[in-house]
Amino acid sequence: MNKANELLKKGLGVDLQLLTNWEKTLLIDALREHYGLPELLAKLGLARSSYFYHRARTTVGDKYLSARQAITAIFESNLRCYGHRRLQVSLPGSESPSLRRWCSG
Repeated sequence: MNKANELLKKGLGVDLQLLTNWEKTLLIDALREHYGLPELLAKLGLARSSYFYHRARTTVGDKYLSARQAITAIFESNLRCYGHRRLQVSLPGSESPSLRRWCSG
């Protein structure tokens, strides 16, 4: 339990069932050298597929990192006054349908 508090930076009486699946995955990775995977999954109430899904997500980079940085730069350079429509119009390469979908909602 102390390991959970230390790892997740949550208060001392953290309820293991209220943790997100991502937090449970971090906890399992930290405790895996001391306990078996099936035992940890059962104790935390996390499905095996969810554990491996979140573990795989740690290696994948952010798909929209360059777009986030461009949006932040435009927003900050315009005194933090642009709304989402003006940001979308002023983005370089905003013709991209997937980027347009991502920016609008």
